[in-house]
Amino acid sequence: MEAGPLAFAAIDQGVAFGRGGLGNIYTWAAGNGREDGDNVNYDGYANLFQVIAVAAIDDRGEQAEYSEPGAPILVSAPSSSEGSGLTDGIVTTDLLRNQGYNYLTTDADDDPFRDLDYTGTFSGTSSATPVVSGVVALMLDANPNLSWRDVKAILIESARKNDPTDNSWFTNGAGYEFSHKYGFGAVDALAAVELAESWTPL
Repeated sequence: MEAGPLAFAAIDQGVAFGRGGLGNIYTWAAGNGREDGDNVNYDGYANLFQVIAVAAIDDRGEQAEYSEPGAPILVSAPSSSEGSGLTDGIVTTDLLRNQGYNYLTTDADDDPFRDLDYTGTFSGTSSATPVVSGVVALMLDANPNLSWRDVKAILIESARKNDPTDNSWFTNGAGYEFSHKYGFGAVDALAAVELAESWTPL
């Protein structure tokens, strides 16, 4: 997928002028094509330096079987994975009734959620990415003065090294451990927010 000139211009404008000049935050799903041999290196949007590309990990902290590897990945976040036996996905609200997954609760008449549609099958890097977006929202709530570059730096500094025995980890030129499966590691909401609170702007 190639990013065209209008996409480049829009993202450039967003990071230059969004949020009063602090820059908009762009998260991007790294892709679900690993089983077909796909690699996020070929994704023109994930490769933009202004973008936060997100991979998916399972409940053991290991690469989900569909999550594409590649250099653009910044961090990873939880999602579903059949490899770990976790076939269900992330639970989230859904479009109402037959417009969505129609995952209506009907367990009991006194169930307070009986009229709330939700799904338990949201999966892929498409569900891992909003997890990172949520962490970014918490960071900005803790410190609204963070620039888009600050947000990326905090995610890198606070990421937790998951699957530490995996042979994909190496130390990059700046001295950070990095993996083409996981980026700088699994997003850590508490560590990211705590770092955001005391962060000195870049």
